[in-house]
Amino acid sequence: MARCTIWSPAGVLATGIPRDSVDYALKCKPDVIAIDAGSTDAGPYYLGTASTYRPKSAVKKDMKILLEARNTLGVPLIIGSCGTCGSDAMVDFYKDVCLEIAKECALAFKLAVIYSEQSRETVLEYFRANRVQPLRPILPLDEPTIASCEHIVGVIGIEPIVEAIRQGAEVILTGRATDTALFAAVPVMRGLSKAGAWHGAKTVECGALCTDFSGGGGAIFTVDETGFEVEPSSPRGKCTPYTVSAHMLYENSNPFQLTEPGGVLKVDRARYVAMSDRRVRVEGSEFIEAGQLTMKLEGAVCKGHRSMMMVGIRSPKYILNIDLWQENFLHFAHRRVERDLGLTREQFHLEVRRFGLDAVPLSAVPPRVSQPDEIAVMLLITAPSHETSLEIAQILTTAFFHFPLDRNDEVPSFAFPFTPSQVDIGPVYEFALNHVMLIDSFDEVTRTEYMEVGGPTS
Repeated sequence: MARCTIWSPAGVLATGIPRDSVDYALKCKPDVIAIDAGSTDAGPYYLGTASTYRPKSAVKKDMKILLEARNTLGVPLIIGSCGTCGSDAMVDFYKDVCLEIAKECALAFKLAVIYSEQSRETVLEYFRANRVQPLRPILPLDEPTIASCEHIVGVIGIEPIVEAIRQGAEVILTGRATDTALFAAVPVMRGLSKAGAWHGAKTVECGALCTDFSGGGGAIFTVDETGFEVEPSSPRGKCTPYTVSAHMLYENSNPFQLTEPGGVLKVDRARYVAMSDRRVRVEGSEFIEAGQLTMKLEGAVCKGHRSMMMVGIRSPKYILNIDLWQENFLHFAHRRVERDLGLTREQFHLEVRRFGLDAVPLSAVPPRVSQPDEIAVMLLITAPSHETSLEIAQILTTAFFHFPLDRNDEVPSFAFPFTPSQVDIGPVYEFALNHVMLIDSFDEVTRTEYMEVGGPTS
């Protein structure tokens, strides 16, 4: 029976790849090494600024391990969603690291670099042609919103990766891509079970999360003509029917269905069978081809600049009456900024968060059952510019540290944890797109560049 084995070394590049996991994977002789390097989990800032969440040192350390493993095995290495956000600049950043490693280690390979950042003009063109559709949750979309995006990336499926493999690429760096596409591309290209390829890809997309071992390492899955098998690449881990089936719940609103650019994976009839104490076989999944190819769009809009101040409060009286204190302080603060800077309420935003009390509620704030001994109160100031945001913070500093419950109360002194007390957080971004573009081919909206990398002079 034809088979294709893929190694997922870790949930994301630059988080560390244990040596014992590498050694075990090399013994398994996978046909492909694939790993994700990006996410929206870290928020819209990284897309808005086209920057990376992880330092070059960590990226280079993991990439060196994988390039050397690829060289030993002679198989393709696929790294997707380069630099967290997958922007063109971050793909180039990963390309430069890759070339640096190749020169230092005298490695030779054919490199493919797939770019999927979209210009505002391109998205506007598709939008005007009614070829942009919303996903849930639906965000309002109009031409000014598209035009205000700092950066827009398109999320690719398997097609550009398959084409790069067919062109002989041995190392592939991509812009934003679905996690699963990185792992499903080669087995689908080889004509193996599409359902097995996509379901297996979903299972190993985050490395060891489909195992019972949370100490790191990855996973290895093998696709054949009727399904797939999966095991940890760490000798210390195990895969069980429970750990494997449960991963369909991860970052997925429907545990029995997964939507990809080219179709829908359905696993409601999948069967999970333990083949050993660490290996599971899965059959019975179904992949339904889509009638329309789509590319998901992610875009970030700058909503202003933010400064922050924080105080610690231990006074039982102030903690007990913190709602009244907050209401009175914000009333004073808004009037002070309007008076001293001549700004309207629409030109700035003040937000208070009370850590230790209710700063991070999951939904509605639950009734308080006890009073904490201390809380930290954070004041966030958002304004159109860095200068205005910081100026507002400076105007409000004294009041924030010494604001009484009422005019007749003695002036308190709250504890401030650092100096200067005003912290510049920088530009603030929001995701503005949760939509797909209806496309005929990824060739319309991506470009791939090839490069022969060879030895110490590369």
